[in-house]
Amino acid sequence: MKLSILNTYNLIALLMIVVSIIGFNYSNERKKYFYLPMGFIGSYLIIIREIGRKRARKEILNKVQFYRKVK
Repeated sequence: MKLSILNTYNLIALLMIVVSIIGFNYSNERKKYFYLPMGFIGSYLIIIREIGRKRARKEILNKVQFYRKVK
């Protein structure tokens, strides 16, 4: 269940970026900047997910190294 939620989250963020790029390129001048916030939010979602993943891995590694030193 958790795996499918994560895949959906990544798919939505990627679709937001793709729609933003397509909308920015093919819309008229007045509505062109409507798509920029959607692209920024999609990029933000992906970046925050990656930062959280790295932080969690680092914490797990620190715990493993701590317990290895205790023994």
